[in-house]
Amino acid sequence: MTFFNLGRSVQLHFTIGQNIIFRVIEETVTNSLRHGHATKIWIKCTSNNSSYILSIHNNGKSETHIKPGYGITQMRERLTIINGTVEFDGKKGFTTVVKFPKV
Repeated sequence: MTFFNLGRSVQLHFTIGQNIIFRVIEETVTNSLRHGHATKIWIKCTSNNSSYILSIHNNGKSETHIKPGYGITQMRERLTIINGTVEFDGKKGFTTVVKFPKV
């Protein structure tokens, strides 16, 4: 992955799992802004004995009927690679909860 900063490119090297989590966060933030018109986004990472839990919540539009498009489908497919899951809650803003096992 290459980022450009002040005319210089910076290479970052992620493991497959790290790349998947980065892409899930990226897609969730994009959806929060594009579809939910959120002005605030909170990202919380916790864990239990066997899993990491990533909760991404925004203050945008609530949506209880979620029609999976390309982005949500890609999130689910990517998370399957690392035995992860994703759930959505469209009440009081919008929350995406991602769980994936510790390796």
